[in-house]
Amino acid sequence: MFPEKLQNLINIIHTFPTIGIKTAEKISFDLLNKTPEELENIAKAITNIKDIILDEDNNILASVASVPKIMKRGNKIIVTFLIKDATGGIFVTFYNQPYMKNNFSLASNMSVRLHECILSTS
Repeated sequence: MFPEKLQNLINIIHTFPTIGIKTAEKISFDLLNKTPEELENIAKAITNIKDIILDEDNNILASVASVPKIMKRGNKIIVTFLIKDATGGIFVTFYNQPYMKNNFSLASNMSVRLHECILSTS
């Protein structure tokens, strides 16, 4: 058994789909190694997510922060790249659309509607 505050965090993280107890523990211990500034940024991101309503248009105006990469997983072609704005960054992913790699270049600006993409934090 862990200290109560740590155990509460593990229990909350464990409620996410596909996160088992061991992964929740690993994430919790990783958070213990973050700086106060990093923890504050994580807390802000979590607090701000409550304002997003996916049935509405939620646009992010951002710039491309990494060169688009093409990967293959099985028979799927995946194009992924990082975009950032003043609040942070997310990865944009296109499935089976390899031509999308040519549509975005480093430092170019773009607008992304949140419900059109799978979000993962950077």
